[in-house]
Amino acid sequence: AEQLHPSLALATLAQAADPGQTLLKLGPNGPESLVMGDAVIPLDGRGNMLVRYRGPASTFPRISAVDVLDGTANAGLIEGRIVFVGSSAAGLKEIRSTPMDSVMPGVEVNANVVDNILQGDFIARPDWILVVELIFIVGLGLVATLLMTFRRAVWGLPALVAGCVGCWMAAQWFFARGAFMAPIFPIMSFVAITTTLAAIK
Repeated sequence: AEQLHPSLALATLAQAADPGQTLLKLGPNGPESLVMGDAVIPLDGRGNMLVRYRGPASTFPRISAVDVLDGTANAGLIEGRIVFVGSSAAGLKEIRSTPMDSVMPGVEVNANVVDNILQGDFIARPDWILVVELIFIVGLGLVATLLMTFRRAVWGLPALVAGCVGCWMAAQWFFARGAFMAPIFPIMSFVAITTTLAAIK
């Protein structure tokens, strides 16, 4: 039988906080959420969690391993806290590229995940967001078609800019409310339709 294994962040949090029983909720398209104590963690169809990053690298306090070993580290930064031990050396291939920083140590990604769960601050991708993306694709495509049919091609540029900005702002609005809408597909569709019809005209 297929076995499921927790990520480093999840296993660490389970040891530190002892939330009790952890339940994985499955839907018709795969994993939907993970219930861990009072936290309901939204998952995508592959069982992954979207991370709300708090900032670039070094957003969370770092303590050098040398300071810990020689006893000069500030114990107040460690006592009573969840601590990850990791490397920030590029040669060890533990550097990750994130939306906030292209060179973030992998251990800080785990710190962000734990912080998201502890704060209950999640990003979800609900099923209805696909409908929203489809509405934008069809709507912007219809606007481009009507505009290029009944107006001069020169109107394509301001319409293109306005449509792309509007789609991006809508994605930001949803994101601020905890839902992830991918703006790239509606924007790419709008650009392709507008430029093609402008070239034909």
